Amino acid sequence: MKALAFALLLLTVASTASAQVAPGDGWYLGIAPGGALRWQDGFVRSCSLPDCAPFTKGSGAGFNVALRVLYPLGDALLVRGGAGWETAASSFTETRHNYPILGQNNQIEHVEMRDEMDLTITTLLFEVGLAYEVVSGMYLSAGPALILPLAANWKQTETILDPAGVVYEEGGRSVVLLDDDIPDLSAYLGVRLGAGAMLPLGDALLLSPELHLTLPVGDIREDLGWSMSGVDLSVAVMLRI
Repeated sequence: MKALAFALLLLTVASTASAQVAPGDGWYLGIAPGGALRWQDGFVRSCSLPDCAPFTKGSGAGFNVALRVLYPLGDALLVRGGAGWETAASSFTETRHNYPILGQNNQIEHVEMRDEMDLTITTLLFEVGLAYEVVSGMYLSAGPALILPLAANWKQTETILDPAGVVYEEGGRSVVLLDDDIPDLSAYLGVRLGAGAMLPLGDALLLSPELHLTLPVGDIREDLGWSMSGVDLSVAVMLRI
């Protein structure tokens, strides 16, 4: 919510100090660092055993940096494109399960456990689309994007919650079950919807804050029905070339 509020503030400021890009102005090229919120959805599981319960909802944050391009086509229409690098971490909703064990005095007891999954995914994003100036210096944009996973890691931790006296053979009440690269991730398509502004910094410089929503069209791993969506907030310094 703080990120959304900050984005609205930037766009409000832009309405009072904006620049209009006219046809023939040429390309605007810039570097756009920013932050990202990511949501994971699917049946993410690290093994196929019956007691390997899937994680279904995850969320997290990360940062990115992108090369952004704007080119005016008409009085209010622009081509918008770019390529970016991102790394983001996510934590999945815990799952709970019970196992019978042989406890004190050879009595059957049930152990309550909690599983947690932490992910880190690094991607490349390529996008192109159209932007339309709704008022001078403020625009809405839409277009397709291709997301390519570069590297990914998942770490699954299991913790004994109850009863209090039970520990693992290695000692302690928590154990790391998995800490490895995620296999079989694939590139996928998405749709990017957003809003941005153009603030003049000089005759040939623009400051351009943007807020974008990315909706997945495909899955990052099809066999798990695993998709990733998110919101990005970035600010570019753009130079007319």
